[in-house]
Amino acid sequence: MDEFSAPVDLFVFNVNKNVDADTMKGYMKDNQGLEFIECEKVSHDDARTNSFRVKVSARDHEKAMKDGTFPYRVRVRPYR
Repeated sequence: MDEFSAPVDLFVFNVNKNVDADTMKGYMKDNQGLEFIECEKVSHDDARTNSFRVKVSARDHEKAMKDGTFPYRVRVRPYR
């Protein structure tokens, strides 16, 4: 009964500057099989690295938070 669980917003940060929202979406879908709902770049243009607000389905929440889901040194936490 996944339709009862609200999607989860995550903050993905410490991402290389050359990664845009489309690249992030492709990585999550093609490499990790995550069902993302939205992906928005939230870092400003002068930031040293990129950050994204990513909304995933509730069923993918634990998978998205696991170590190894994103490349080395890219971090994820709940979006606040």
